[in-house]
Amino acid sequence: MATASAGFDPYEVGYRRLILAVGVLSVGVQTLLPYFDVPLGAFDATVFGSTVLLGTLYALDSHHLRQHDAAVRHAWAYAMLAPASLVAWYALEPIVDAFVPFPTVVAVFALLVGAPTSVLVYIWQRGRRATAA
Repeated sequence: MATASAGFDPYEVGYRRLILAVGVLSVGVQTLLPYFDVPLGAFDATVFGSTVLLGTLYALDSHHLRQHDAAVRHAWAYAMLAPASLVAWYALEPIVDAFVPFPTVVAVFALLVGAPTSVLVYIWQRGRRATAA
């Protein structure tokens, strides 16, 4: 175990950069999608696609971290935070909008909903596991 962890740099092992890039890209898609004339189901398709892509990347990343005894258990499950946070936001957004007088603040909160929430929680958990190893 000590030899597997010797020289282990959690920033260089796995797919951390790619996961962060997918999270940023999904924010761009979420932001720009309303400006294009797309069918109503396009947003649902992007949420489904990002959930599947993130689940796959999380599982692969956890597989690479397993070699250093720092694997995240049930890593694919963190991808389910993307649709769950969207559902929660649709329920809570009218309440937040009623109490926050600045629409820009509400818009910033909305940007962090979906895949970015999933990415941030997974990367945080990944860091916790890497420092414990």
